[in-house]
Amino acid sequence: MKCDWLGQGIVLRYTKYAYYVSTIMKTISLKLTAALNAQLDRAARQGKQSKSEIVRAALVQFLNGANLPQSKRGLSALDLAGDLAGSVDGPGDLSTNPAYMEGFGR
Repeated sequence: MKCDWLGQGIVLRYTKYAYYVSTIMKTISLKLTAALNAQLDRAARQGKQSKSEIVRAALVQFLNGANLPQSKRGLSALDLAGDLAGSVDGPGDLSTNPAYMEGFGR
């Protein structure tokens, strides 16, 4: 099989009959309880996916904030600090007028 490196962990693989793109992935190992492993096996069979695909999807969801409480998920900076917006007195164009930046940082 011939392979061409495309960069950023992506490889183009050639066989006699076809070619396909694959991603180079790191291998990790983890320990599961018998019950958790049985649930993972069942989910893999039912979803016709590999156990690795299921674990990767769950890890992506976790790292993208699915573990956060609903009240914190998908909120903007304004949503999180909304009680502070407008709590300081000052000119209305403070964030856009370059005159206020003169001497800043010196």
